[in-house]
Amino acid sequence: MNPKLALLSNGRKLSYAEYGAPDGHPVLLLHGLVGSVISEGMEEQLAGIPLRVLTLARPGYGASDYFEMSCVADWPRQVKPFLDDLGLHSFDVYAISAGAPYGYALAAFYPDRVRAVYVNSGIPAVCLPEVLACYSPQEAALYARWREMSRQEIGREVYESYLPQFSEKVRQRRDFVDSMGGSLENIGQEARLQEAPWGFDLAQVQCPVILAHGTADTEVPYAGMAETAKRLPQAKVISLDGEGHVSPAVTASLMAICFRRNCACG
Repeated sequence: MNPKLALLSNGRKLSYAEYGAPDGHPVLLLHGLVGSVISEGMEEQLAGIPLRVLTLARPGYGASDYFEMSCVADWPRQVKPFLDDLGLHSFDVYAISAGAPYGYALAAFYPDRVRAVYVNSGIPAVCLPEVLACYSPQEAALYARWREMSRQEIGREVYESYLPQFSEKVRQRRDFVDSMGGSLENIGQEARLQEAPWGFDLAQVQCPVILAHGTADTEVPYAGMAETAKRLPQAKVISLDGEGHVSPAVTASLMAICFRRNCACG
């Protein structure tokens, strides 16, 4: 699978890949902090499904050009040419972990296009004090410290904290290589924009939002997700007892719901 390139509003290139059925209902797949549009096993996993799945790489990931965004709301503004060129006038969003804010932004800016948002272990709205309070004091202090650092400095710090969690074999995978390459400004920007004001109100997300989250998630606290869900007018929370961050059980549960709603698959 070779990624394709599209132009954004600012003239920069967006890398994306397509899976599934070309004539199926479109679903935009937004990766997490570590992710790739051509992750190992994705082609086999999505082969034969009756949906048109499009995976998008955010700025600086994989072959996507890096460019600075001032807030999460810059994302839907920049990708509009991509949506128009591919005829994406009605689609769903499946957002993983750090991809969640960008999924909410698409729904807030394009309510006539986004039919539903599916959130897998999504980063909550840490830009809101009530949500950030669900994190440990150490984690909250880290977000505050990042306000005074450059995106590259934040990226380096995130990279060095992530390295001990992964084996050398995992570091060679496409997900890791496409995420942690270059100057690391991309992951630094991801971390910075999570805590900065997002540029829209969650109340603007009027479509159904299904949030699947493990109660034992040590990366994204369940309480933060629950606090965020209160602000989404049509939120439905799927709690999975004892499951961790983006666990196979969380993923399978959410994918099954997405397939049933879009394909009448059971």
